Amino acid sequence: MTSRMPYPRFRGRSRPYAIILATLLPVVVSGCAESDSGKSSKRTVPTNYVEGSFVVTADSSKSADSLKSSSETVAIELGCRVAAFDPINWGSSESTGVVSQEMRETYNVRFENCDFSKEGTSSILKTFEAQSGITGVEAEALATADPIKENDPDKKSQGHLAFIKRDQACNASERENTKPIIVAVIDSGVDIDHPDLKDMFLKDSNGRVIGANFVGTGSQMPPDDNWNDKAGHGTHVAGLIGGMANNGQGIVGVGSCANIKIMPIRVLNDEGIGTSIEIERGVKWAADKGAHIINLSLGYTAVTFQSNPRHSRSLYADLAKKDVVVFAAAGNDGYVNGSEAEEGGRQFHYPSSYDNVISVAATDNRGNLTSFSNRGELVDIAAPGLSVLSTTFDGRYGRMSGTSMATPVVAGGYALALASAAGGMAQNVDRIDAGTATSLLANAVLSDVSIPHGSVASAGVIDLEKLVKATIAQYPKVSNQPEDKPEDKPEDDINPVTPVTPTPAQPQQPLQPEQPAVKNFEFAGLKDGQKTGLPQALEVQNLPKDTYAVSFYWGTSYYAFTKVLVKGNATSVKDADKWYLYGNRTLTAVAFNKSGRILKQIKVNLVGY
Repeated sequence: MTSRMPYPRFRGRSRPYAIILATLLPVVVSGCAESDSGKSSKRTVPTNYVEGSFVVTADSSKSADSLKSSSETVAIELGCRVAAFDPINWGSSESTGVVSQEMRETYNVRFENCDFSKEGTSSILKTFEAQSGITGVEAEALATADPIKENDPDKKSQGHLAFIKRDQACNASERENTKPIIVAVIDSGVDIDHPDLKDMFLKDSNGRVIGANFVGTGSQMPPDDNWNDKAGHGTHVAGLIGGMANNGQGIVGVGSCANIKIMPIRVLNDEGIGTSIEIERGVKWAADKGAHIINLSLGYTAVTFQSNPRHSRSLYADLAKKDVVVFAAAGNDGYVNGSEAEEGGRQFHYPSSYDNVISVAATDNRGNLTSFSNRGELVDIAAPGLSVLSTTFDGRYGRMSGTSMATPVVAGGYALALASAAGGMAQNVDRIDAGTATSLLANAVLSDVSIPHGSVASAGVIDLEKLVKATIAQYPKVSNQPEDKPEDKPEDDINPVTPVTPTPAQPQQPLQPEQPAVKNFEFAGLKDGQKTGLPQALEVQNLPKDTYAVSFYWGTSYYAFTKVLVKGNATSVKDADKWYLYGNRTLTAVAFNKSGRILKQIKVNLVGY
């Protein structure tokens, strides 16, 4: 047993960034990715990449030591050396289970003293791919938010709302979702003080915004909470999804007539640049924290030399299994996915081209596909993305263009539809099967606007009224659920079963014994006001039914300093470590079920070390 401090220490990673133009567009793809133990199609060279950094996946037969040995073989063959070999830190999988075997076998390999030109990087990829047991290898891409900057401060109208029938959709959605629909904005951050957004953030029980910053963390370091936006792009995206309605100022988000909340995740720096590893870690973090919807208004182009490329990605396949719906920008390069690249091979935009990601193209407010929008059969649906008005950082407003803007229009619309469905589903059900969600979106397009199927798979622009009505029809109100039925109470508050008394017409049966009262979830050996001089053991007892894990928090910190899993049907858990608890603060224990839902939380005020 060891004694530890309850404060995680965060360090950044020093690393040169190369500027890359990444396209911003959501992609809609149906079905889950198929497993494939053969060679990967992911020998891709991104347009812009982190020099010397590679993402490598091995099959289950290859150990970490064997993969490291293969990496060193590649380095020797090319006359350079391995600078680092790290598993990618995906964080905990206990809340959502979003860590597949393929993700566990994915590593970040970094070389030094190699030729990192386009040709040299391609040679590294080819040499790596030739090693036995390698199922995927790619350069760590640099992605950017790349809106077309056509801000017009004199234009106050949000024409996209009328075009997609947003107000009609709000009127059609008569149900109230008591639990918020959580939309993760994975971008350059969000302005923490913007008057149209500050009350729309997802917050914990202490009023602290649930968000994270992955910029500079690489593949290993944990995120911090420095997610405030200094670039403006993420703030613009967040406003399109959930800018506050009926507050007498500014703009209105597409989904803000429902109970939705924004989870800000910063993966792009102040210049709007980020890496593919940090972006995917941000996606995983958001899903683990309960996001229903993920918005990726960012991306990058990569060239593949495979004749029949696959577009599977373990992370997004796992999210689909958990019914987390991901929208991504199709990109602003104006090309057709799969078209020939200048250097040979075929070019695709990612992450929008991955399976299980909904790709969104950009139109004007009449349904014409913009010249800058990427297109092709991997693009799923379109939405307005030309000169769209929304929030920007420092409390301001402005117009931006790009598939980055079209994506949150669709994501916000889906949030409204999901809120409508949640109001009719059985209690505690707040997700739509990912396949059903894809089908609903594909069929909810404006009837008087047509886009060629070769450009957009759904051949149309999102019709939000049609989407909401179809969703309500798919999920009618539960017939045996009273209109005014309160939310289910935690297991601790359920009353004992009332004993049954036989009727006179029946033979006398013995009465059922009186059920014992349910004991309260509580700390063992800790009371309010207690002084904790020595390292403190942490134990909780009388766990709520179905508790899977218990997390402990100190003071106002959002980050749990330790988490303990519950074994079997145990009714109590004790942390193996002891902790120095500094200062006079509140110790909080939170019990979660296997799906990450909070079952119960308890607090005790302590006079710390």
